[in-house]
This record gives sequence, C-alpha cells and structure tokens, in this order.
Amino acid sequence: MSVDLPKLVLTPVGAAIADRLPADHKERWRRLVDTSERLALREGQSRDQTRLEAAILERLLQLDVESEQGLRDTSPEIKSLVKIGPDPRGKVVLYASDTGDGILCARILAEFIRRRWGCAAEMEVISVNPFELDFPLDEDWDDEDLEDEDWEDEAVEEQSAATD
Repeated sequence: MSVDLPKLVLTPVGAAIADRLPADHKERWRRLVDTSERLALREGQSRDQTRLEAAILERLLQLDVESEQGLRDTSPEIKSLVKIGPDPRGKVVLYASDTGDGILCARILAEFIRRRWGCAAEMEVISVNPFELDFPLDEDWDDEDLEDEDWEDEAVEEQSAATD
C-alpha cells in the first residue's frame, strides 16, 4: 500500500525575475530596492511595491509555463517547479537572501505559486552576512580570517579532521 504524501519543496531564490523586467519596471524595482528598508519590503508596506509586484505577477501568470517559450520567459525557480509539479496539498518554501532583490523576488514567486498551483508557499529570509548569523562562529574566528585566502580550505580540513 503506497501513501501519496504532499510534496514539500525547498528552493533558493535568485534575482532572475528582476533581470527579465521591462525597462520601466526595472527602474521602479531599482528605486524601490535602493530606497526601502528590508523589513518594509518583507511586509509589502509600500503602495508602489504592491503595485509593482502585482504587475510583475500578472505578467508571470499570463505566461504559458507548459510551453518552451513560456519557460524561457520565466525564472529558474519557476522552471524547476514546473518539472517538480507542486500539488495543492503541498508546500513550497522559498529561501531568499536578505537583500531587496531577494525579498521582492521571493514575495512575487510565493504569490505566483499560490495562484498557479494552489499550494502553500512561504518565504524564509536568510542572512548573507556571516556577522549577522544567529549562532556563534568558531571561537578562533576573527576579521583576519576573512583576509586569509585559504580560510575556506582550512575550514574544510578542520571539519574533515573532526569527523574522522
């Protein structure tokens, strides 16, 4: 007996949507990202933001994502989701960088997913600055480590040695 469980899809969010905007939308997008606080963007507190998001969402919803041309005009996240095929009982979690571009793209994608596939979609914003992390870094970590070109290799070696 097989059980058909709802799909849980976890996916990172890039900024490809912003790259494919018409010139007038790009200008509004850039102005919004450059002048807004990230928390305000997360909450969709600006009228211009909600209008711009609605216009971009409408454009995405008009695309035939089942066709080759429609897929070409979307974003990598939508292309992947078309292949995965979210179902109405499932959930998609979008991991966005803590940048204006990441937040706006994730908000638009979440609404697109809700409308296109009728499933739950949520945005998780992750920090891209190691000094804003919610957990302490290694106690031996300091600013000089960032200047050391071999710090990534050393970190991998230390992790490998710890697991051996």
